[in-house]
Amino acid sequence: MSDDGAFPRDLFPHAPRTPFSDLAKLECAEREVRLRKRVYPGQITAGKMSHAQAEREIDIMEDIARDYRAKIEYGKRSIEDA
Repeated sequence: MSDDGAFPRDLFPHAPRTPFSDLAKLECAEREVRLRKRVYPGQITAGKMSHAQAEREIDIMEDIARDYRAKIEYGKRSIEDA
């Protein structure tokens, strides 16, 4: 893993190139979870979103954050084992 948290291209040769590190994406996903938890109750009250839909959308974003957190931790362990 590079210093910015991005994986080397040789591990994922077909992955699209991105200027954003895994850490930056994790931080963004975590911000989005907080935003959704703050905004969605109002959307539910306004009838623009069902409770089930709000829970699903929050759960998906939390899962994305978990994926990036695990990817970062895996990279740290790989470096320590090298």
